[in-house]
Amino acid sequence: MTTPDSRAVARLNELRHAHIGGRYGDESVAIGGGRVSFCAGSPWFCRAAGLGYQGPVTGEDLDRIVGYFRSRGVEPKVEIPVFAPKELLDGLADRGFGVRQFENVYARAIAPGEDVRLALPHGWPEGLVVETMNAGDEEAVREYVLTVLHGFMPADAVTDGMIASTVRTMTRECIAGFIGRIGGRVAAVGAVEWTEIEGARLCALAGAVTVEEFRGRGVQLALISHRLNAARDLGCTIALIESFPGIATERNAARLGFTLSYARAVLTAAAAPAPTARPGASAADPGLPRR
Repeated sequence: MTTPDSRAVARLNELRHAHIGGRYGDESVAIGGGRVSFCAGSPWFCRAAGLGYQGPVTGEDLDRIVGYFRSRGVEPKVEIPVFAPKELLDGLADRGFGVRQFENVYARAIAPGEDVRLALPHGWPEGLVVETMNAGDEEAVREYVLTVLHGFMPADAVTDGMIASTVRTMTRECIAGFIGRIGGRVAAVGAVEWTEIEGARLCALAGAVTVEEFRGRGVQLALISHRLNAARDLGCTIALIESFPGIATERNAARLGFTLSYARAVLTAAAAPAPTARPGASAADPGLPRR
């Protein structure tokens, strides 16, 4: 089975991101051929995605997107693929958007009957046992969620809102969390989220965290293979991994047959409009009273 070309993968994945906004956000609205979503306490789901894929994007659409976010007290955020047209880039730049970060999207086909564990270069890590998180067990879900959040940010930066939002995410029917244990202790976690877009059943591997003391043992690589087998059993034929450039996730993805498909950018603007300077005032002199 052959992985679709980069533009086809980008279309499926950007539509998937738009779909996620409607599925996981507290509220969402279709604008500019994509979807704009808001989720209190969860910056990951406050974004506009899929713009232009199901209809044109106009200047009025971009103004509505900016107003949507600012009216809710959050920074306007738009996610676009490298294939985005220049007109869209120019429209975003005119409204004060700048690049916050880049993400690389890796893809691979999943063949029916394929056992991805056989591709592990050093075999299964000694003592590693992988279990599926029980979404009906509040204590198990909280253990999983805290492991994920503490893997991405300092413990004192994790808010109750982030915990609640991530719990809601991890207990949806279209996502499964997996926990790798060694000696009964949590060594790594990771999730697989699946959906069907334009007749293609695809999955995304996300939220991968390896506890520091268990790093360097091939645990996360094994967890990727386990999740791909789970996705195969769900009927998925395409798997995606999104990664910041240059981190270990990319190396692990390449070892299990993923190839770089395309890049996407996250653009943000100020949460509130810049104050208007009085006539004659410069940027260095924004109209403040003089003594």
